[in-house]
Amino acid sequence: MNKKQVIHQIRDAVNLFSQGEYTCAHNLLKKLEPYASCSLLKAKIAHIRIQCLMRVGNVDQAKELVEDYLAFDPLDGRINVIAARFFREIGDLYRARRLYLRAICLNPDREEFALDYAQFLRDLNKPQEAKKVLVRILLLLRRKLEKDHHRLTLIYLQLAQLYFDMGSYTRAGAILSHLSDSCESFHFYDMLAECYLHKRMYPQAEVAITEYLRDFGYEDPQALYIYAKALAGQGRTEEALEQLRLCQASWGELVVTSSDMVHLYPLIQDGSIHSIPKTTIQIYE
Repeated sequence: MNKKQVIHQIRDAVNLFSQGEYTCAHNLLKKLEPYASCSLLKAKIAHIRIQCLMRVGNVDQAKELVEDYLAFDPLDGRINVIAARFFREIGDLYRARRLYLRAICLNPDREEFALDYAQFLRDLNKPQEAKKVLVRILLLLRRKLEKDHHRLTLIYLQLAQLYFDMGSYTRAGAILSHLSDSCESFHFYDMLAECYLHKRMYPQAEVAITEYLRDFGYEDPQALYIYAKALAGQGRTEEALEQLRLCQASWGELVVTSSDMVHLYPLIQDGSIHSIPKTTIQIYE
């Protein structure tokens, strides 16, 4: 069986998987495995086989398969990452972390491994460690990837999300603003708008969230709430009230938290916010 035939049958297995035919997909891939001629195809087969077993509840068999892959080729970075994801899924975080680190040691310039590990660290509430991983891979690959904007953007974007979660809105906003100017497919204007709000840069927040609403439509109440805060911060109370009424209609109620009060203060000060039904102002979050 040649490489093209293997790829074609892997696609058949993926289709079976998507239709819920997990056992059929697994058996097809098991037959294909001896014909996989490169590490990428082997890793693809391994990943889907493990997922098939997990979907039907065969966790022990999936674990045995993972251990077999690791024993057969312990120096394959892709296999180590696939194994790390498996152990992460079953809650063995110590083993998952060791496997991520081994994969990165084996392939220090593979940004997808670094991104996966950084997300793992974020999920463990270790933002400083995640930041070190992202900054390291960015410094290592920035010159190499300067013409590959998509891959570079993925690193910058996760770093911006990390800074945002850490409350470093100036740094997050700087990265997102740069990406919005340099990347045609940038769609994270809502996060950029939130960064501007935290810095009380209300006109810029309005511009950013308007771009988001144009891209995704005006049915997202969370985006409309950001829009309302940007408008209220500029003293445009009637326009802000209109957006807040739409939010309340979608949510069934309107809860203003203490962190939002600074932006919506003009509406609270003149009492107009209470014209919206089922509105609650939480002084403490």
